[in-house]
Amino acid sequence: MFADHDITTERRQSSRRSVQIEARLHTADSCQPVTITDLATDGAGVHVAIGLAPGDVVALEFMNGRRLAGEIVWR
Repeated sequence: MFADHDITTERRQSSRRSVQIEARLHTADSCQPVTITDLATDGAGVHVAIGLAPGDVVALEFMNGRRLAGEIVWR
């Protein structure tokens, strides 16, 4: 669902919207600031500093406190 990736439009289930949103990315053992670069109903593009692998479970926390859980699909 969330990752720093570049996949083609043909593989996407829904269209992406370009954004620049500051958030925090939580994993089982860390939390770091990130920038969300695109959003869709089925995923997001996120610039991250730490390495993540497909299958990693994460949560994005927005500045308003709302969290969305997901799984890394692409790196």
